[in-house]
Amino acid sequence: MIVASGATPTNRPAGKAASPDRPLPAAVPVTWVPWLAGADSIGPWVMLSWLALPLAVPIVRIVRNRTDGPSLNGALARTGQLQLAFCVLLSAGLLAS
Repeated sequence: MIVASGATPTNRPAGKAASPDRPLPAAVPVTWVPWLAGADSIGPWVMLSWLALPLAVPIVRIVRNRTDGPSLNGALARTGQLQLAFCVLLSAGLLAS
């Protein structure tokens, strides 16, 4: 779990610590238990959203291999389409379960 602190390396002389420097509270792993228990009641239909995963592969390739603006803008547009597909499939899975 990431705890955002807004601290930067320049804040160390002031006594602030970035999140990797601070240990997480002991109760953090316990917060996952109710989530896992609730995931069991949703059902396998929620995995329908995984069908959007192949749409992410070409986007990742573009972002890793290209540096020009038009290509990255196209990847950004396709990311929006990916999010829409994921949300529609997730909603369908939740409705079906």
